[in-house]
Amino acid sequence: MYTSVRSQHEASFLLTRNYLLLTAFTALFGAVYECFSHGVFSFFMLYAFTFPLAGALFFLILQKREKQIPAFTADCIHSGLAVLTTGCLVTGALRIYGTDSTLLCIYWIAGVLLLGIAFVSFLFSRRKNTVCH
Repeated sequence: MYTSVRSQHEASFLLTRNYLLLTAFTALFGAVYECFSHGVFSFFMLYAFTFPLAGALFFLILQKREKQIPAFTADCIHSGLAVLTTGCLVTGALRIYGTDSTLLCIYWIAGVLLLGIAFVSFLFSRRKNTVCH
């Protein structure tokens, strides 16, 4: 059985690269969707790429500072950014279509809640690791 061991730097580089690829895909998807929307556009669709870009910048900063975050915190960040990106795309598609839904606020609440949980867990993990003896 073969197992691959990656350094923290390499794993962080791959994560940043994946977020940049997701940013490019989301921007391209929004541009193509807007081309076929018959002149109707939505700012949600236009700026949906900003959440993956924020993730790329965040993990790039962590990579440059050689910092690590707990796995639970990283999972919450990934989930929160995915929910917010999906919420932008769904909201943009519905706005272009000409309709709206009250259920769209669930995307924003869940995304912000997940990012808030990530922030709180990051603060508690730093506090736990900096115990004075």
